[in-house]
Amino acid sequence: MCCVVQSIDEPSHAVVICPLEFERRALLQAGVGKYCEVSCCGPGASAARQGVQSNAITDGPIILAGLAGALREDISKGSAYVVTRVIDDAGHSWHPTGLAEGDLPGPAGPTIISTVRTITTTQDKRALAQRSGADLVDLESAAFAEAASAAGRRWAIVRGVSDGLHDTLPEDIDEWVDEQGRTRTSAVIAAILRRPALVGEVRRLRADSIEAMNAVAGVIDSMLSA
Repeated sequence: MCCVVQSIDEPSHAVVICPLEFERRALLQAGVGKYCEVSCCGPGASAARQGVQSNAITDGPIILAGLAGALREDISKGSAYVVTRVIDDAGHSWHPTGLAEGDLPGPAGPTIISTVRTITTTQDKRALAQRSGADLVDLESAAFAEAASAAGRRWAIVRGVSDGLHDTLPEDIDEWVDEQGRTRTSAVIAAILRRPALVGEVRRLRADSIEAMNAVAGVIDSMLSA
């Protein structure tokens, strides 16, 4: 599967929003901020909607960028994709409008589904993929797509893969960030104290997430600098 690279004529008018502060910092460190504003909206559906609403003063395109989990064997950690279809469990579907007039996504990108909580086990990932036909999963894309479409914005979604189909995540990982998308260090430490083996998992997840966000930065750079 390859990503679809889209372009924009006036990159300074674009806005990138990230659910997590870690994601925002990674994009800024990779230089994405030289093309556009990069902000953190916080995790979850409500925060994604608010992220769109808080950027209503500009009529430029808006990009949701961050991490996602893979639901298929052939989607590897560290890769990044421009999403071409967004779905939710209620059967709703959205297609990105692209970043410039006449700039519509092609057929090669993945479908992403949004859930209420992070999917942490391989068994649950497989079940979700079978039920929905989606390739990736996150918490925000459906709410973002709905809000951006309702606002008449041109929009796109770029997601980097932080965990593959066979990667198991800590069950309480959603509690590791606060409403502003900042890491709750105390919650991470508490989880490690309860389960010391998490140290290796946390290191692996951080390394995979950094690699994925660097890939996201590369895709966004291609989109905005073309």
